[in-house]
Amino acid sequence: MQENYISLNPANLQSEEKYVRKQVYAQRLLEAQGGKASILVGTQWGLTASVLAYSTLPAAFTMFPFAASKSMGYATVIGSFLGAYMVGHSFVMGNFGDSRQYNYMLVNRYGILKGSKAWDRD
Repeated sequence: MQENYISLNPANLQSEEKYVRKQVYAQRLLEAQGGKASILVGTQWGLTASVLAYSTLPAAFTMFPFAASKSMGYATVIGSFLGAYMVGHSFVMGNFGDSRQYNYMLVNRYGILKGSKAWDRD
């Protein structure tokens, strides 16, 4: 079964070109990050760090029910996740990705999707 239907009707050319450009942009941006590995490693490191941070909090701290008085504990768990995620993502991106291409694509997203900018940096 065909996954993506592409019409030969010239009236649909604009919308289909826009859709294909979006798909290719998303794929190339993911490849510039180092592929799915960057997201997986970042998430795994973040989850590990947040569990370790939670285990270091006082025994009286519980996540539920939510309360404003527990905001420091929540910030510790969330902050450790975000910090470790960034380190893991950067680790994979530095070893397997192309950070210059990634930054180029982020800065020039609108031009690339519109077709006025090149896909690759000079």
